[in-house]
Order: sequence, then C-alpha cells, then structure tokens
Amino acid sequence: MRVTTPLRAAFAATSLTLALVACGSVDASQPKESDQVEHTDDISAGVQPDPAAVKLLPEAVKAKGRISVAMDLSSPPTTFMATDNKTPIGFNPDMARLIAAKLGVTLQIDNVKFDTIIPGLQGGRFDFTATTMGATEERLKVLDMINYFQNGTGVAVPKG
Repeated sequence: MRVTTPLRAAFAATSLTLALVACGSVDASQPKESDQVEHTDDISAGVQPDPAAVKLLPEAVKAKGRISVAMDLSSPPTTFMATDNKTPIGFNPDMARLIAAKLGVTLQIDNVKFDTIIPGLQGGRFDFTATTMGATEERLKVLDMINYFQNGTGVAVPKG
C-alpha cells in the first residue's frame, strides 16, 4: 500500500517547515557529561496546527484524529527509550511529535523491530516512519522517502 498523495504532501510540507525552523542559532557551549540531563519533555507542547497542512490531510485521518509512526527505539542518539523505559526520545520521536502537532492530530508511537517497519507501512498498520533508514533503490520501489538528515564518517589525524 502506498501513502496517499494528500497525506504525503502534508508530511512533506510539515517536514520542510520543521527543517527551516531548525536552522536557527545554537549555543555551541556543551555541558560536561556529568551536567547532562536526559530530556524527556515534549518539545511539541504549545505548537499550533498549520491550517495549510491540516487542509491536505485525507478526511479519514482527520476523522480518526491520530497518526501512527513506526520506530525501532533502539538506535541512540536519534531514536531510543528514556531510562524510564516508557518515553521515546531522540531526534526522530521529537520530529514525529512536531509533525503530529502541526497536522493537528495526536501521535501514536509504535516501537517495532526495524525489519517490520516497511511491511507494516505497506499493510497499513502505520501511517509513516521517522527512523534512521537509508533511501536504497530497493526501498524506493515501495516507499516515498524524504531525506531530512545527513551525516558522514571521518577520520582525523594530527597534521603531518
């Protein structure tokens, strides 16, 4: 099953908005490891729905008032469980919460094994995934994907 065009458009519009908002300034000072605190607060609290994005939602989604996201919550720092073993935290759960808030719906986070995400999307068990998944040729045959995060690997040695 493929995601409907209106739902895909709503996710794309919301993701683009979030990406642009994320381009603000960041305090470069880092706390010492002993000062770091696990952040389990909901960053979407107080975020208002975007009427243009809400308008793009299919009526069935509006009527249900909820979207479900599939995540394998075992990949820190982007997608994992807090020490309470109940609260999904990391970049991907935060982004999913913001998408739901901008769409004016509640969010159901389903913690599933990574290899069940694509079949679950195809079978209609989940509305979307926000997870660390590469856009391979094979996956692009059955999914529409938005790359919202890029990283790389490097090796550094002293000069000379």
